[in-house]
Amino acid sequence: MSLRSTDIRILTEDELINKIGHDLENELNHLRKATPSAESAGLASGNTHDSLSVRLYGEDAAEVDRTILGVFALRWILNGDYRSFTES
Repeated sequence: MSLRSTDIRILTEDELINKIGHDLENELNHLRKATPSAESAGLASGNTHDSLSVRLYGEDAAEVDRTILGVFALRWILNGDYRSFTES
């Protein structure tokens, strides 16, 4: 089942990350090589952290994180999960 026909509201975080990673593999591979945007510049501490891209690929990729976070934000809105949507 593709991401397009999946109800993202009912997936766990890990299931959603894996689904995005599988269904958008080509697009995310391009983003893994992308230079971080100006908004992301300077945020990396050099320490590996539990970012979405680390959970998916084992390495930090700021633009992958931004893309997956956008899907998560949509999921939070659809689920009425205001707390997750607004917490940092």
